[in-house]
Amino acid sequence: MDIVVLAGGLSNERDVSLSSGSQIANALKSQNHRVLLVDLYMVVLPSIIKTTI
Repeated sequence: MDIVVLAGGLSNERDVSLSSGSQIANALKSQNHRVLLVDLYMVVLPSIIKTTI
């Protein structure tokens, strides 16, 4: 199964979210799933910058 794990973000809990997301992604990979770990900060921030320029 193909699975996307969303983690990170802009909050103060970013590091916890990235750590938890990585653990979840690794657990899913160990069960032979194809996993993409997406850091929301890297996705959301560029979108915000583009819309404010």
